[in-house]
Amino acid sequence: MREEGTVARVGGDEFLVLLRGIKHRDEAAIAASRLMETMNQSFMIQGQTLNMSRSIGVSIFPERGEDSETLTSHADTAMYLAKEEGRCDVRLSTAI
Repeated sequence: MREEGTVARVGGDEFLVLLRGIKHRDEAAIAASRLMETMNQSFMIQGQTLNMSRSIGVSIFPERGEDSETLTSHADTAMYLAKEEGRCDVRLSTAI
């Protein structure tokens, strides 16, 4: 993570990543793609190689909300769209 970032586990297998200093949608997409690449690597735990599927939903302040609940809701919606479209993808929340 960047120094300006925070990662929090919000439940089960869901995590929230907060990045400060993002000024454009393109920057958010690049950051999400880099995170996806990092998570694409296998993990070795107690002698077993593990791979994980992942889907990322992105919501940008203030474009998609000005409070954490709204931003999280839009990011969740985008994440579920990524899952429906085959997983292992990034979706940016857009106005519906």
